[in-house]
Amino acid sequence: MRLISLALAAVLPGAALAQAGDVPAEAPRTLEYALHEDGRLVGAPTIRLEVGRTAALSVSGDYSLRVRIDRAEGAGGAPAFLVRSSLYRPAEPRWALVAQPSLTVREGEPTALDFATADGNRLSIGVTVR
Repeated sequence: MRLISLALAAVLPGAALAQAGDVPAEAPRTLEYALHEDGRLVGAPTIRLEVGRTAALSVSGDYSLRVRIDRAEGAGGAPAFLVRSSLYRPAEPRWALVAQPSLTVREGEPTALDFATADGNRLSIGVTVR
């Protein structure tokens, strides 16, 4: 079998390159966030991010988000992604972690999570992956 593969590689060099090449990288995704505090929209930042990467962004200067997007395993139908977020708020002497929500998001379908912070504020974080 190995001899046949080598012979085909010699005859069809394009086929050999296709087999030997890396799997093409997945296209970067746009994450559209919406952060609400006690029913008030705090900010709606958007970021373009490669799958498997982490980035940080500011939400109106009131909050900071550290986000990571990964492909969700075993998801059928529309592509699904696991979006992990760490939400920070300014506190002396540096930023304090408020929450670490993780959402499984189907591409193009807005998904949100409502929760309460330790100080009693109601937050809602929504994300759409495009």
